[in-house]
Amino acid sequence: MIPFRLRLLCGALALCSVLAACSRSAQQNDTQSMNSASSSAPAAAPQPPATAATGVNAAAAQAFANQNAGAQQPDANVPLANYTLIDQNALGVRWLTYIAVAHGGQTLSDEEKLNLLSPRYYNEPDAFRKHQMASAELAEINANLARYKAQRYYALKLNDYLTRGIDITQSLTSGYDFDSKSFAVLGRNCWNMPYSTAQGVTLRFTDTKQGTCAIRVADENAARAIEQARASFHLNTLGGVVYFFVAGVDNGNSVNVQVTHVRYDITTLQQQALGSFEE
Repeated sequence: MIPFRLRLLCGALALCSVLAACSRSAQQNDTQSMNSASSSAPAAAPQPPATAATGVNAAAAQAFANQNAGAQQPDANVPLANYTLIDQNALGVRWLTYIAVAHGGQTLSDEEKLNLLSPRYYNEPDAFRKHQMASAELAEINANLARYKAQRYYALKLNDYLTRGIDITQSLTSGYDFDSKSFAVLGRNCWNMPYSTAQGVTLRFTDTKQGTCAIRVADENAARAIEQARASFHLNTLGGVVYFFVAGVDNGNSVNVQVTHVRYDITTLQQQALGSFEE
């Protein structure tokens, strides 16, 4: 019997290899298709010269603009009620693997899907039982993938340390700023640090909505209570919810998401509520 931890490690390594290989295959197929289309298409009519960019960095700037022209961007008009709150108690870290597969452009075989996304199938040692359960498990996986593919807006609880998934911790590490009337959020470098799962998939946040790395507290009485708890080390890790948009997947297993909104809940270590703030 192979120890569970060794199976988990092997599974993570297999996931990275499968997703990366599928990602490379998709890129190669795209390149071959483009080359084939270029060789068979008729010559295009001459176009008038475009206005030349100026400056020593013009070429680099244009290349960057071209690269990002087709990038997925969040719609600021999508209401928070339309974001899917991820239940990590039920899904563990598989939700992130689902997102990586659904939005990564890979083509996985049925066996690869079963091993990546069905713990029952992956952990079953009996070949006959695996064969019997494969059809039902695969149907559930494909239905889940279709739902994930149709949705790019998700939400995760902060300081969700009792779950079996990703625990996002944020905290206040500096005092109240009277000029901006806010507290800086500096835990985990705010939204600049990646979070990786045991399956080898990484969640990478980017702070695309200005202000989500600070909590604005205009009421100085409320700010004083928060500051007293912070200065006396009685402040709890920040709770709340982070809302994000799935912008894309790199190399098959690096999920890039853009922060669109955060609700911060501030409590003391004794669970006394000091306020909830929307940023």
